[in-house]
Amino acid sequence: MLANTIWYSGFNNHKKNTFTDNKNFKQYAFNLELLDQDTDKDRTLDQIFLDHVASRQTKYIEVLYSGGLDSELVLNSCLNNNLPVRAITMRLMTKGFPINTHDLYYSERFCRRKNIEQVFIDLDLDKFFESGTYFDLLEPYKITMIHVATHFWLFKQCTGFPILGGDYSWPQIDIGKKVISPHRYDFAVYDKFLSDNNINGIGNMLSHSAESNLFFLKHHIDLIKNDHNKIYGGDDFKITFLKRDLCKKIGFTDVEHRMKSYGWDFIKPDVLNYNQYRNILQYKCGTTKSSVTWNQQIASLLNGVPDTNSSYGR
Repeated sequence: MLANTIWYSGFNNHKKNTFTDNKNFKQYAFNLELLDQDTDKDRTLDQIFLDHVASRQTKYIEVLYSGGLDSELVLNSCLNNNLPVRAITMRLMTKGFPINTHDLYYSERFCRRKNIEQVFIDLDLDKFFESGTYFDLLEPYKITMIHVATHFWLFKQCTGFPILGGDYSWPQIDIGKKVISPHRYDFAVYDKFLSDNNINGIGNMLSHSAESNLFFLKHHIDLIKNDHNKIYGGDDFKITFLKRDLCKKIGFTDVEHRMKSYGWDFIKPDVLNYNQYRNILQYKCGTTKSSVTWNQQIASLLNGVPDTNSSYGR
């Protein structure tokens, strides 16, 4: 028996989300269709982001900031637009110690240099998992990426207009294809979680509008086409160079190159055995296959045709 749940998200509802539930087998399918919309090709990222936050109902914008470049783009744009903004940084605590020290280091230094107010919020992971709070947040959505629960929890702690940096549609033209990678279901549901909990905010700033998604896609593709040394593709280390150069290309020149934070996967079990909780989620929730469908605007950037893709690439 199959049952479809459909919802729209993003600026002007340019994202059509379809979740298909096969109740007999705990196997699900998620498709994100990116709809064409009228856009202005000559606008800056700051102008686009200003439209994104026009619907906020509070004075302060609160950017969930783990120390990554995507969040820094959003923070920097808020400064450029003279918007009141705070950086909300979560300290992941276990046994009385923070485990995300890499994130805390970069985020504190950036906020200090930019004179951005930073609010630290502690999450006791031992209690978070043992009490089942993580399960209550994720099970209704059949999400199995356990760290998403900490983001959902942090959204609920915000008192302003919360924003998660997110990501844009990732093109695969660097490996000879004319497709984009699927938006993973576990991350694509952030806006739905905010809506379901009556939180006025944005779950994916970079692709919140068709215009912003096209903006990042265009500049990403331009970088790849001009990359004669092929330094960008293939692994997480090389992707950090792409992120750095993309930021500079779109005007965020005061960017510090950094290694990817590997976070959860490198926590030793004797410090936090989160795998047992992830196994519970996977057993209870099953698996979800993600796919993405794009129309003519993205197809034109790819020099291809409208299509659907369900495989990932760099």
